[in-house]
Amino acid sequence: MNDSIVREIIAQLLGFALFFWILKTFAWKPILKLLDDRRSRIQNGLRDIENGRKEISNLQKDYEGRLTKIEDEARVKIQEAVSEGKKIAQEICEKAREDANQILAKAKENIDLEIFKAQLDLRMKIVDLALGAAEHVIKREMNESSQREAVKDFIEELSGERKP
Repeated sequence: MNDSIVREIIAQLLGFALFFWILKTFAWKPILKLLDDRRSRIQNGLRDIENGRKEISNLQKDYEGRLTKIEDEARVKIQEAVSEGKKIAQEICEKAREDANQILAKAKENIDLEIFKAQLDLRMKIVDLALGAAEHVIKREMNESSQREAVKDFIEELSGERKP
């Protein structure tokens, strides 16, 4: 039995050595090559991922820079618009003041003209009244009492108090 165990062990060792040699010759290199290829693909994938992260980070910084620049430009444009709005508002106020002053000057001219017309009309009425009184006095006797009565009658006639 000892001999059979030793033969069995030797047969197994020879089978194992033969199996190992066949694996090493035919399968070991392809398996190692497959493992190396897989390792290379994984490393390349990790490298690509890292490059992608860096690129994304760079793009993010670039976009943040652009966004800041756009915000600054927007602030400048808003300030320009506000300044332009203030300038336009000031021009409108100045134009309104000028128009109001022109309207006021025109109104003063119209008032002065109306006052002049009223004074002229009043003068004409005074002249008419004086002529009417003089005519009335001339028609009457020229003594003082009759002149007073004639003026009194004329005044009553003008005021509408005289009774016929």
